Amino acid sequence: AASTTASAALSTTAAAAAASTTPAAAATTAAAAATTAAAASTTAVASTTINAMRCGTAASPTTLPASDIAQVFHDPNGARKDYANNRDCFWLITSPSGTAVKLWFDDFSLEADFDFLHMFDGHTMDAAEIHAATGEMDPGTFFSSGGEMLVRFTTDDSTGAAGFTAHYAAT
Repeated sequence: AASTTASAALSTTAAAAAASTTPAAAATTAAAAATTAAAASTTAVASTTINAMRCGTAASPTTLPASDIAQVFHDPNGARKDYANNRDCFWLITSPSGTAVKLWFDDFSLEADFDFLHMFDGHTMDAAEIHAATGEMDPGTFFSSGGEMLVRFTTDDSTGAAGFTAHYAAT
């Protein structure tokens, strides 16, 4: 939707620039349109890097509020940096009342069969497990049945890997 809006803004403003009486005014208007289009396209995916990198606990998971704009989060060491050993991290993704959580991955590389990313359909590990992912793969896209999804990232005491980068949104 944001890119459609950006394209419409760019087209409308460019048309105004073309109709302008002076070349300088047309160039200024066109530059403003390009800036508006770029700003609109960057709002389609926002980053919550600071909260997303905090490693919460089972008793106090790091809360990541979802909205209709996709947010980004990744393992605590950051995107494309090897994660640390002996981690047990928890994130609780919450969405507004009447919506569900959608979670999908851009990058996923964990030590196969030793390091895991678990997704639960609720706010505790007592909730049904949606999926457990390990290894180098695209684990897919996952949905909660309600407004909460608990994500747990566990690593053992040896070999690490690049980790994961995920997006989440309310749906």
